[in-house]
Amino acid sequence: MTRRFVPPWPAVSLLLILGSACSDVIAPVPEPVTVQPRNVTLAPFESFQLRIYLTPELTGLPVAWSSTDTSVAQVTPTGIVTAGGSGFAKIFASVGSERGYTFVTVLEPGGCWDPDDLFSCW
Repeated sequence: MTRRFVPPWPAVSLLLILGSACSDVIAPVPEPVTVQPRNVTLAPFESFQLRIYLTPELTGLPVAWSSTDTSVAQVTPTGIVTAGGSGFAKIFASVGSERGYTFVTVLEPGGCWDPDDLFSCW
């Protein structure tokens, strides 16, 4: 018995029809205030410089930094986070009425904190 190739025209036609219905590409709207990186993991007493990205209309305005838990992470007026005790905190950067954030995790003293070599800690 010989097998014959049957072209998948119905599937291709459906794909073309669906593809034409989705031709309008919507670009994502940037957040007015973006703090990078989105997640930071620190050892106790370690410090890290956060980066902030602003939309053009906010550029040049003053930035106010804050922490949801200053016993876990404190932040300076220039965006340097310093770890305190272990736990989690959310760091906010506020510009005008807009704000962005990052999550900070502070590990237990002596805990594994090398993100490039997690398996050596176990």
